[in-house]
Amino acid sequence: MCMKKNKLWVKWIHTYYGNRDLLLDIPNQATWIIQRILKATKSFSQVVYGAKDILTMPNFLIQQIYLMLREQFQKVSWRKLLCINGGLPRWTFIVRLAALGRLNTRDRIVQCGVTTNSIYSLCEKEPECLNYLFFV
Repeated sequence: MCMKKNKLWVKWIHTYYGNRDLLLDIPNQATWIIQRILKATKSFSQVVYGAKDILTMPNFLIQQIYLMLREQFQKVSWRKLLCINGGLPRWTFIVRLAALGRLNTRDRIVQCGVTTNSIYSLCEKEPECLNYLFFV
């Protein structure tokens, strides 16, 4: 379970739960953190590495397991707006909603039936929509 067998909590887990195959059944009386560790061990063995493989690795990196567990997605064009702008969390949240088309602009509120007026209140010329507010 761990390379550092001399640590107290590792000794306790091996003593209390034994060296049996814990991957088959996770005990209900185990604390939440122990249950999470055992579930993570299941996930590791499902990806590539089994528990024995991890124990025998000379250089174990969490990064390797993370990259194997993580799904691969296409990079979106607006990712640098969120990740590298250094803005306040509120700003990044609004930009994310705008990029996903989920920002509650007046045209979306009209579609929900809350109001009937979709004209932008500051200029009173164009309908208030996402493209007009952010991208034009």
